[in-house]
Amino acid sequence: MRIENTSNLCEDMFSNCGVNGICFYAIPSLIKVENGSPDGGGGFGIAYKSTSKDYGMIIVFSYSGTVYMKIKSKTWGNWKKVKFIE
Repeated sequence: MRIENTSNLCEDMFSNCGVNGICFYAIPSLIKVENGSPDGGGGFGIAYKSTSKDYGMIIVFSYSGTVYMKIKSKTWGNWKKVKFIE
């Protein structure tokens, strides 16, 4: 799915994902930091929602080459930058 316009990237991705499902999203660069995107660079994302609906995970692969992760455990935590060994 393509994210067109959102006030909260995580909630939008999470709410459109089926229970116990994984969804893939295209995120254009116009979705800025104030709207939920971690760096405003656009990219693509993966959302997972557990069967309880209170738990899940969002992973955003930014076009800037950075990967971010956000985990929901009742409420959303902060964005975490994922570091890979090169």
